[in-house]
Amino acid sequence: FKQGSEHCNNIAKTYSNEDMTLPGRRMDFKVQEYLVEINAVLKESKYLEEAYANYKAGVEKISHLERAKRVDHEKIARFEESTELLRKSYIAMSDSLLTKMKRVYSKRKIMFNTAYVAYWRSQMTFISMLEEETKQTRAYVMKHEKEYLNMDVSKLC
Repeated sequence: FKQGSEHCNNIAKTYSNEDMTLPGRRMDFKVQEYLVEINAVLKESKYLEEAYANYKAGVEKISHLERAKRVDHEKIARFEESTELLRKSYIAMSDSLLTKMKRVYSKRKIMFNTAYVAYWRSQMTFISMLEEETKQTRAYVMKHEKEYLNMDVSKLC
């Protein structure tokens, strides 16, 4: 068990210090870049929600002012002007975000394939390290496998 534990520790140390020039690590880095783009779009979508909420609040305020007992047309005109600016801002943000979302979405197929290849490349690297690290253990197993498969437990001690 101690030897198995040492094998795992050696592999973990080697793998965590894996060179960034190796293909699996470089692909993983590209996937991380894509995730940064996705998170930027998500963050911007929250600002879009805020812009829409501000526009909607302006529309509701105008509606409230128009239903008042004493209608103040100058005040309504000011709110209509500011609400129109909020609407234009919301539309501009929406158009900008939609363009960014389309760009990020268009990359999805190649990025998911990249993530798939990066994952399996890392697994292959891990397997290679495992094979090298456990060479002695595997030799021991192969040497004693038949002996332990054919033993009669009832005849022991």
